[in-house]
Amino acid sequence: MLPRLLPLTVLIATLLACSGKEPAAGKRAAKAPPPATATAESEDDAVGDDTDAGDDDEGGSKARGGHRKGPGVVAWTNPEAHATVALDALPEGEPAFVALVVMDTVRADHTQLCGYERPNTPNLVRFAKLARAVSCDTYSPATWTLPAHASYLTGRPTAEHGVHTLGTPLDDRFETLAETYAARGYQTLLLSANPVFGNAEGGFWQGFDRVVVAEGLRGPLREEFGRMLKAELERLDPDKPLFAFINLIDAHDPYPDIPEGLDWVEPAERLSLNPHTADPKSPYYQFVTGQMPEPKQGPYLARIKDAYDHAVYTSDANLGVLIRGLTATGWIARPHRMVITSDHGEHLGEHQLLRHGSAVWQTVTRIPFLYFDNMDKSPMTLPSPMSGTTAWTLLHDGKLPEPALLVESASAENPDDFKPSWESVAVWQSNEDKLMYLDGKRMRFDLSADPMEEHPLAFPVTHPGIDTFAERLAAHEKSLQDALERGPDPEVMKLMQAVGYVQ
Repeated sequence: MLPRLLPLTVLIATLLACSGKEPAAGKRAAKAPPPATATAESEDDAVGDDTDAGDDDEGGSKARGGHRKGPGVVAWTNPEAHATVALDALPEGEPAFVALVVMDTVRADHTQLCGYERPNTPNLVRFAKLARAVSCDTYSPATWTLPAHASYLTGRPTAEHGVHTLGTPLDDRFETLAETYAARGYQTLLLSANPVFGNAEGGFWQGFDRVVVAEGLRGPLREEFGRMLKAELERLDPDKPLFAFINLIDAHDPYPDIPEGLDWVEPAERLSLNPHTADPKSPYYQFVTGQMPEPKQGPYLARIKDAYDHAVYTSDANLGVLIRGLTATGWIARPHRMVITSDHGEHLGEHQLLRHGSAVWQTVTRIPFLYFDNMDKSPMTLPSPMSGTTAWTLLHDGKLPEPALLVESASAENPDDFKPSWESVAVWQSNEDKLMYLDGKRMRFDLSADPMEEHPLAFPVTHPGIDTFAERLAAHEKSLQDALERGPDPEVMKLMQAVGYVQ
């Protein structure tokens, strides 16, 4: 049972105590200029000058195009973008603060919020009591970061926006939430510890007037998130409204050290799965290719599970830091809309898979979802199941889409042959009924009887959702073909290498 809701006064007191589509009508915000016109900031302004930029075994990359602010961080300020609306001049009913907070790589069934036995998300549990609506039956539109975020920011399914593992950027014909709010005169901030957003060519800088992104999977935005956050919040104009997109990377491998003092997990050193190699001696390679001896599999997966659960705990702690910072600077107390969710989950050995991005199994598609809105106190019941892309409508309009969005997810085959991955598409008709295409086969799952999807059923000849499923599969295949014809963007591929999606 989800926790009951609490009033705003309790929200503020609780947070302070935390420890740790085509363009809409109206003027479009300016696109992010290409790298050659971006301005680099001086080392004197650096907020990450004492931390290494990356880690060779995780593919950490160096900043490109001059967007540099201290070792480990790419920072860029759009010289052409300026917030134009004062808080007291906002139209009635408009929020002063809008935020999309993505806890990268957090699967629903490994959160305390959604019934997991380990107490690894105490902040999510606490904040759920304060949310207007909560869901543990939300599904990401994709199995990895870029396509999922593209859907959240544009309100479009992956087959429409076309961001795939093939290195395709987000096309600027789609208006993002940042562009929408920039056109309304808001400040717009992108703060990401995931380096996959690290340059303008990826298309995700559209509409933002301030971008701060980690260069690699290690660095100040991961190890010193509170300090980085404080510096960026202090840059903001408190008299202008704000749209912020914030990505917390902590649950993404490499998983951090597990310290002593936690009674639910044993201490352990940092764990990198090292997916960049086809070395037959690599434990990751041995497991995903079926070459690891069975006696070694149990201890290996137990170590990964411990590391991942603690990584989720670390992400939850930084969520507490974020909300505390937003509360201390007054943004939470203002009229606001906020979504806290994830972009995808993580395989922990299920289906002989690790990490994510491979196929639309439950383990990488089912995510937690919280919606906050202190301007509307009326009850809100989220659909069940629900598409994660609903975040766009809630943040854009403050209401649920009508009709509810189709609950679908898709993945593309990875360019690296040694990494198990497939073109796959899923459509959920209910929390129990899932239609799925995987590796040339169509199948159905009864999730009530088979929650781990170990026993596929024959694809039905007649089914209420069979026509919709066929349409979505055809749309996804066309989108992949279009991406192949466009070819990969070299800069996008470099960013994907930085996070281990491709070699």
